[in-house]
Amino acid sequence: MSRLKDNNTIIESLNEIDLFSGNFEKTEDFFIINHIMLLGKYYIYVRKCHGSLPSLRAFIARIRRVYNVELHIARERNKLTTHFKKWEELVAVMNTQ
Repeated sequence: MSRLKDNNTIIESLNEIDLFSGNFEKTEDFFIINHIMLLGKYYIYVRKCHGSLPSLRAFIARIRRVYNVELHIARERNKLTTHFKKWEELVAVMNTQ
């Protein structure tokens, strides 16, 4: 998130209601931020159902799996440009983790 913040993506204005409802302004990185928030909510829910605590390492691994699935789909549909545009900021952050 700090990389998104450094690139002028406004994330500090999100409050708890916005996070739960997904109600926030559409910025340049809207789709990836919304996607990560949905993945995070689902990941926390699944961990709760399994009776275990979520971990950042496992969440990042989950994001990588979703990225790879979407990359495969983008290749099949010849939509790699759209895929890379959506994920470009986050890929740089994930590669440092």
